[in-house]
Amino acid sequence: LGRPGCTPHACRAAAMARTFPGGPSPGITAGSSSTSPAAARCGGPAIAQPDAAKLAESVLLLYSGSRTQVLHAAAALYATSAAFEGPFVQAKGRDNIAAQFLACHLLLGGATVENLATAAAEPGRVELRYTLRWRLGGLGGVLPLKQSTMLLLDRAGVVQTHVDEWHNFVGLLSALPWPIGHVYDVWRKLLGGSLTVFSWMLLAFTDVVYSLYLGVVSILRMLVDNLVASSVLWTELSLLGVLRTLFDIRGICVPYPSSSTSACKGSSELSGSTSVVVGDFGEVLRRVAATLAAGGASTVHLVGSAAAQSTGGRASVCSLVAANHDRKQELLSGIAGSVTTHGVDFQQPGEVAGWCRDFCQMLGQRKCVSVVVLSSVVGTPKEHRFTSEALDIAFAADVVAVQTLLAGLRPVLAPGARVVITASASCCWLSGPSHKAMNMETTSPSALTVGAFQARVHQQAARVVLAEHQARKWATEPEGPVCIICTPAACWSAWTDLLSWAGLLDTARMASQSSFLQRLVEQVRAAATVRIANAVVHLCRRDVQASPGEYFWGCRRAPGLCWGSRGITDDDVGRMLVALALRSGQLPG
Repeated sequence: LGRPGCTPHACRAAAMARTFPGGPSPGITAGSSSTSPAAARCGGPAIAQPDAAKLAESVLLLYSGSRTQVLHAAAALYATSAAFEGPFVQAKGRDNIAAQFLACHLLLGGATVENLATAAAEPGRVELRYTLRWRLGGLGGVLPLKQSTMLLLDRAGVVQTHVDEWHNFVGLLSALPWPIGHVYDVWRKLLGGSLTVFSWMLLAFTDVVYSLYLGVVSILRMLVDNLVASSVLWTELSLLGVLRTLFDIRGICVPYPSSSTSACKGSSELSGSTSVVVGDFGEVLRRVAATLAAGGASTVHLVGSAAAQSTGGRASVCSLVAANHDRKQELLSGIAGSVTTHGVDFQQPGEVAGWCRDFCQMLGQRKCVSVVVLSSVVGTPKEHRFTSEALDIAFAADVVAVQTLLAGLRPVLAPGARVVITASASCCWLSGPSHKAMNMETTSPSALTVGAFQARVHQQAARVVLAEHQARKWATEPEGPVCIICTPAACWSAWTDLLSWAGLLDTARMASQSSFLQRLVEQVRAAATVRIANAVVHLCRRDVQASPGEYFWGCRRAPGLCWGSRGITDDDVGRMLVALALRSGQLPG
């Protein structure tokens, strides 16, 4: 500490590198001359110029991300033999370091990061300063901590040493003289090892219990469905499937990355690209389009029914974009040109196909569309969506049109484009594989008769089948588009469908308009709208890992929630559409 220009952080990091043996960092030779000033003065290894923004993003995920995000961030951030030193623990090895952060999430409930700033960024060394707000789990309350993080890197830009220091009396413990300091270091190593063992054992136990839970629920679901479902129905509905979607709130509780991080990622990914948003121009879709435009997309094409197309819809989107960029006036001058509306009669498959051809010609057949969102285009009020007329319209506009759009927009989809198809929670209410349940196996009159409730379930499940089938076909193409399915509204969608079918939606709305509940309901509605729109935008990002045809409940992966339709052919899809058309009283085309 007495050497000139040697900071305590740099000296402690260099001492850590000597404490944990293993020689110089990978790719560093003894004659290397590209050392950082602080590391050279302290005898540390020579390291490369870092990417401070990328490192800061990974550090954010370590403290505030989910289990999967923590593991991915640790794999991207640390070398295999990296060393970590905190106020209470020391750990050696990438997996053991990840275990320390997972243990903190298990014991404290996670943290949020505020006031992140880069204090230093020089070759081989990055120092970050920020405030951690730890949630104290079941105890309630928040523990704020000001903290500094020192990262030492090798030539490849991978972290070899990570040192955290608290800006309070605990942070002074690292400066204790020998032999007290040595006892403190031994205690940190022992605690770090104990937390590593505790974390991996608890996570393994949780995985086993969760797997057993899913297995038991699956068995009970099949038993109850077989006992409860009526054989008179054309296809059996899953009672447990309905109950599960009504009370599964996990999809709306998944944390999102910080807004600053999301904005940076969205701007870099969407810059100069084209996005297509198909829907009913409701509040959620307008916000999705506004967020995509604000994220840097050169053009956002809003496609809806011809009756819904109006300059008012476009103006409302532009106002949302302007509100999102009230601190960036330079972006407002050209924002009106970035939003384009299109009107299509989705009840006519021929007109939808014609619009797709005209749209591809307008773009010059260039593969420039990087994001496509296909939502429901039916503007029927929710309380009337179970009428015979509404279901007939929904079949043509929300089922047949999806098939046409997926095929018609393919020529202009960019390599790896993200295609997000939304479906109501009722797509999870079938008790068997969707395509088998909806194929017409018999020509008896009773097989062609279904109630409004089943018809709604069949149509939403058909959207999932079409999306999964198209996703598998695109997955065989080199750099083909990635098609995924989601229910962004999660349990909200299930309750809306159920109350609408029971005729209680109007009653619920009238009750919510009372002076006592109106303000609360408006706040909940506004928060839910933002949450649903964010879920769609989150899945549009390419950095969100998703397999072709994967199903998301909100932002949460839920492959077991919706019955899959693996291994179906084009003929199976054709028979399914014919069966649905006959049962709805019309044939496509």
